Amino acid sequence: AETTAETDPSGESTGEPETLANEGVVVRYFLDEAPTGSTPTQAVDSTDDPFGLPIDYGGAGLSYAEVDGNRGLQWSAVGLNAGARGPLAGSELDGLAGVTSLSFEVVFDIEEVMGEGSRILHVGAGDPPGQLSLSSPGAETLQFAWADLVVRRWTVPGLLNTRHVAHVVIDTDCLLYTSPSPRDRQKSR
Repeated sequence: AETTAETDPSGESTGEPETLANEGVVVRYFLDEAPTGSTPTQAVDSTDDPFGLPIDYGGAGLSYAEVDGNRGLQWSAVGLNAGARGPLAGSELDGLAGVTSLSFEVVFDIEEVMGEGSRILHVGAGDPPGQLSLSSPGAETLQFAWADLVVRRWTVPGLLNTRHVAHVVIDTDCLLYTSPSPRDRQKSR
């Protein structure tokens, strides 16, 4: 759910954020456990039934950092195999298999993109596309994959070296009409 400012009865903003929605939330990671360093051993899930993800710092390649008052994980170089990860089988994330709709939000700042692309968020085994993945295959492109298929690409001028917020909402009922199946494409030839 998005966080917006609450309003008082006169319609004026109180400046206080509304509470994030909790209904149907599988996991919620803020990745703000530390201002710097590599001390936290898990990314903390803030839901009622938390699923902590072990953090693999990949030697010294990954650490917490605070930039302009915002905390998060920062990689020291492109292409490092480090991150918060754990087995899907038997976890809350395993519940993503077969869902018909989902929503996620991720805040990121990319300085450089690898030749084969850089993952921003990835759920699944191995490389993208994966069960759920948001990645940058180029300096001005974002792509979203679901169920091992790339379902959407966006051109984003100025993607590098700028803080972005991606909020993705997916409903498969809509996707069936905007992204024809391979069978439908064969029929239209």
